[in-house]
Amino acid sequence: MKKKILAAMITLLLMLSLVPITQADSAPICFEVDDYNQHDYQKIAVFLEIVDENGIKNGQKLSLSYDITDPATWGEWSFSWIETNEGLRIESMYIGDDFFSLGLVGELDLSDCTELKTLVCCNNEINSINISGASSLEYLDCSNNALAELDVSSNSSLILFKCSNNSLTELDVTHNYMLWHLECANNSLTELDLHNNSDLRSYLSVMNNNLTSLDLSNCPYITNVNCGRNEIETLDVSNCHYLEHLDCFENRLYSLDISDCERLDTLACYSNTLEELDTSNNTMLDMLSAGLNELSSIDVSSNCSIKRLYVFENNLSELDVSNNKQLLVLNCSGNAISELDVTSNPNLYLLWCNDNRLTSLDVTNNPDLWELRCQNNPLIELDLSENNSLSPDLIRAEEGGYIGYDFSVGLDEEGWLTGEVVIARPENGYEFIGWYNENNELLSTEPTYAVSITDYHLEDPVPAPVTDDTVFIARFEYVGAPSLPGDVDGNGTVEVSDAIMALRCAMGILELTPEQFDAADMDGSGAIALDDAITILRTAMGLI
Repeated sequence: MKKKILAAMITLLLMLSLVPITQADSAPICFEVDDYNQHDYQKIAVFLEIVDENGIKNGQKLSLSYDITDPATWGEWSFSWIETNEGLRIESMYIGDDFFSLGLVGELDLSDCTELKTLVCCNNEINSINISGASSLEYLDCSNNALAELDVSSNSSLILFKCSNNSLTELDVTHNYMLWHLECANNSLTELDLHNNSDLRSYLSVMNNNLTSLDLSNCPYITNVNCGRNEIETLDVSNCHYLEHLDCFENRLYSLDISDCERLDTLACYSNTLEELDTSNNTMLDMLSAGLNELSSIDVSSNCSIKRLYVFENNLSELDVSNNKQLLVLNCSGNAISELDVTSNPNLYLLWCNDNRLTSLDVTNNPDLWELRCQNNPLIELDLSENNSLSPDLIRAEEGGYIGYDFSVGLDEEGWLTGEVVIARPENGYEFIGWYNENNELLSTEPTYAVSITDYHLEDPVPAPVTDDTVFIARFEYVGAPSLPGDVDGNGTVEVSDAIMALRCAMGILELTPEQFDAADMDGSGAIALDDAITILRTAMGLI
């Protein structure tokens, strides 16, 4: 009986000896290595012995000659040791790469490795890091892992800290008084307290989290901040006199005070709900991207150094850029601007002013202009004779319509055209006849006419002819004034009698002429119904 029990125990021990160390089997390595501090050696060895689902050890991913008993085989550049009275202690670990994943897995426990100054373990599949007691740690990069939590409260020497692209819901840096650089983007943080981090200087990235507010008022030396793609309603950058670059796009900001940021060079605050923006104190501003807000006005007269200005998709009715002599790029599309003077911007090479209310546009003083979009404006004529990079010399609309021009470059891979098109748009009561050259020769009957093309991938192709013409004239034909919606009898006003006619038609009692039918079809459904009659009645009563 005793022999059977002994045989069973031996069999069990043999089976256990074949099981590799995994995340759950983190028992100490049962041997010592001369000259190396046993504590530090054991901590690292346990991690290197962890195997992945394919049975490959972490150590084997770092070095083909990996031998657990010989730290010299763990990778030529991965580990650096320092001589102490306690033997060789780990000073730096580089077990991650910015450009590719080494695929290291499991838990990394470096607790009480008191000489550790640098830990780079980015781009792996590590799910836990313990650096408690690593009091000398200055540089930590654990980005792009599978961390759900991370405690750096005992790492008071930390200067540069990167933990982006994990699954962190909390991050406490209130004990990291020496922190200069912090990257924690692409996590799930709902708050971040930086009141104790007055030494933050080089960079703060909290982009793509769930923050609702961010207070940087106690970070006076910070120079570069990216807090875009959060849910921030309140952003405090008061006292940030050294701030040069601020990205706060795609948030919920109703207001933004940047009056203390005298050195601000770049501001990206697009996709918020800003109703006003004062940049008068930001005289060093080089780039301002404030599109997709609710700005009704903006004064950039103090920003004489600005080179790139993006204020598209706002509520602007006017824009004065006469003081911005160095302006290179201007995108003010999608507003309600009726006048735009760019004669004081001779260096302008990109101008997007499409979808406004411009009745004229003078670009004769912009010889370097090579990308222009001005379609969907009530333009009658456009003189491009001084713009050598643009093919047309003159685009003109005769009575009954408007013209536009679009030159988009290098967008073909996304289904955009690469080249130039002239665009004709008829007024109400007119229809487009065709494009003609200065010799009265018909060029195209298509409203959108490609005058030069290098590539084309639009779903609905536009003709792409080869032409040497430089003058393009759009002609229109009067086809009659459109009917007034609801004016079924055609007397010029919508009255109760019109509603009665529509109702009688809906009931099958009255047959309408085609013109009367169009006026009565209020919802454009192609049929006259009771709803159409009710809509006409409400219109006649002044309720709509």
